[in-house]
Amino acid sequence: MPHYLLRCGDSGLFCTDSHIKSAYERRPTRRPDVASDRRNPYDYVEIIIIFVPIFLPMLKHFNIDPVLWGTLVFVNLQAAFLSPPVAMSAFYLKGVAPKHVTLNQIFAGMMPYMIIVIVCMVIMYFWPGMTLWLPNYLYGGG
Repeated sequence: MPHYLLRCGDSGLFCTDSHIKSAYERRPTRRPDVASDRRNPYDYVEIIIIFVPIFLPMLKHFNIDPVLWGTLVFVNLQAAFLSPPVAMSAFYLKGVAPKHVTLNQIFAGMMPYMIIVIVCMVIMYFWPGMTLWLPNYLYGGG
């Protein structure tokens, strides 16, 4: 049997085809009904790296507090984490939920929290003092 340049554990021996085949057969299998390997193409870090340099210079021009804007961005990202079509948290939950739990049930259970997140964003937008009182108190802002 041909040998590969892979070491099998601490034995110092090289792996053979049979070692690789048995390791492949022992690997954990994924449930075919779970979309656990779906990934949002725009995760938080990528969104921040792309959009912050674009919008940050405009905040001063439009007289928007950068702390308020950053807070709104992060709450909005949380809403995106909960809402379809991507809803990464729903797919993570589906991956660990029992088989009888459907994605529709998960989305239905998430909707009250989604409404709370949206209401919080509206409150933060219309009453920015409620969002900024703690940073102003801690850091002595105006």
